[in-house]
Amino acid sequence: MKAASLFLLFLGLFFLTNCGESEIQLPDQVLVGQVEGEAWELKFANAYIYSSDLKYQIKFLSTKEGGQDPCALPSTANSHISLIMPLQRGSFSIPLPITTESARFHWSDGSSAIATSGFLEIFDIDNLRIFGYLQAQLDDENTVEGSFEVQICN
Repeated sequence: MKAASLFLLFLGLFFLTNCGESEIQLPDQVLVGQVEGEAWELKFANAYIYSSDLKYQIKFLSTKEGGQDPCALPSTANSHISLIMPLQRGSFSIPLPITTESARFHWSDGSSAIATSGFLEIFDIDNLRIFGYLQAQLDDENTVEGSFEVQICN
């Protein structure tokens, strides 16, 4: 009886010490997927101040972009993904509460649509860089997932 009580005590302590450890395991991959039904891969991303309340517009630009400086491309005609947010760490569901600021797929014909599901995780903001993970989906032809680094340009 004493051995069974001791076993239950250790089992209870094990569960109590591991309770609350809900670390999310995310795949270690760069932001990739499909945009307009074509393969899409992140080359780099930039962030520019968007509003007086210090929200930034982040643009995730593909490998179709030329050059090596993300800040040299404030706009593009190529397919890309964008979102608007304050610079803060945290986890966010997509679509974001303010729908017009949520993750948006931009197509090469100039049209766009807001992602209907996914999440955004901002891990760190350091030395004018934002580090995070994005999963955004509109439909089978417009879905991306992976890690990213954003250069804050102003």
